[in-house]
Amino acid sequence: MALYPQSFLDDLRLQADIVTVVQDVVALKRVGNRYSGLCPFHGEKTASFSVNREQGLFYCFGCQVGGNVFKFVELHEKVSFPEAVKLLANRFGMPLPEPTDGGHDPAVDSEREALLKMHELATALYRETLAGANGRRGRQMLEDRGLTAATIDRLQLGFAPPGRDLLAKQLRQKGFELPLMLRSGLVMDRDGTPVDRFRNRLMIPIAREGGSIVAFGGRSMDAETQPKYLNSPETPLFSKSRAVYGLDLARQKIVESRVVAVVEGYTDVVMAHQYGATNVVSILGTAMTEQHVGILRRFADKIVLLFDADTAGDTAVDRTVELFLTQPVEIAIASMPEGVDPDEYLIEHGAEGFQKVLDTAHDALTYKWRQLSRHFAAEHDLTGRQKAVREYLDLLASARGSGPIDPIRWGQVLARVNRLTDMPVSDLNQMFRIFANVENRGSVSAFSNRTAALAWLGRPLS
Repeated sequence: MALYPQSFLDDLRLQADIVTVVQDVVALKRVGNRYSGLCPFHGEKTASFSVNREQGLFYCFGCQVGGNVFKFVELHEKVSFPEAVKLLANRFGMPLPEPTDGGHDPAVDSEREALLKMHELATALYRETLAGANGRRGRQMLEDRGLTAATIDRLQLGFAPPGRDLLAKQLRQKGFELPLMLRSGLVMDRDGTPVDRFRNRLMIPIAREGGSIVAFGGRSMDAETQPKYLNSPETPLFSKSRAVYGLDLARQKIVESRVVAVVEGYTDVVMAHQYGATNVVSILGTAMTEQHVGILRRFADKIVLLFDADTAGDTAVDRTVELFLTQPVEIAIASMPEGVDPDEYLIEHGAEGFQKVLDTAHDALTYKWRQLSRHFAAEHDLTGRQKAVREYLDLLASARGSGPIDPIRWGQVLARVNRLTDMPVSDLNQMFRIFANVENRGSVSAFSNRTAALAWLGRPLS
């Protein structure tokens, strides 16, 4: 039997939303914090089949069959566990690692436990350093930002010693070999000598939703030390495209409110939790991925992205529109007042004021339309509106081609675009059908078809 690393299976289980998988074969109805339907494994007329998205589990009270998303695929598709893994990986766009053939390989679990243990030791060292003489600058920075001792303790913030290899020596003393130390991402090889990756930095532990620390973000202490934020590299425990900072702390509030707010940085998350806005998380990097959305929609029905007013650029917003079209969850965008960061706003206005900002969020389609309308507002009213409509529909056509869209969702999108642009749904359908016939939008034929579509709509090219 082919086996896969536990870290991969954990990531896939998070990504493979069990409600989405079950809904392929069962009509589910939302009942409180779970979903209910007729069991696909035995005949019944009264729904006794229950799915819990947060826990990632299903159970039938009639036939007592239950399990996680892997078990559901195994039973319904009548396949083995490795085959179920392959089906789910293909469905949710996760590349399969090399399997281990034969019996259970204890080395896989052993390595995972060793990597987690190294991160525990690193966390303890960084916290100890922050409290000691070498952490004075780090403590001062946290104090200057207004963080309380309770927040520092709850988020397990620390400070990486300035020495070259203090953590490496400690790991070696605990019996960890260099190859495994390197795989942890905590240590680097410099001409055969192990050295600490993080030195003289304020340290922010990054945990999985269950609380296990799998990576770190390190904040430099001065402008000369670059990058300002240094994250752990990709490891068997950690992938930036699927990491959500603060989810372990925010999970309960997200489940209660069914809304998650996504901010841009560590500090914003830390301050949000200190001031009581506990459904706030951040992603690592500049772009949200399908994997991020897949994880968050397990707990939330609505994702609100909070952009700084000066960083809500076209690329970030356009990517959000694409995710809105292709992912089965409501995605909205809110902007901070110009020149104000979320952490600064929280200090001045608290959680209640912060919530008011989130309440101003518009769904991604509406936000993008308003952005374009403002951009072209300086031109003659009719000409500016023509250009805004043309660019808007061109973006939607491109986003639509980025992945499969549920027909029901696409119908809802068209209705919303109709309200925003005052264009008849029939015209919108016709134009998008023209775009759909283009196999390569970068080719001459693609340009011709785009021109034809816009001309058909009576919008002359400038």
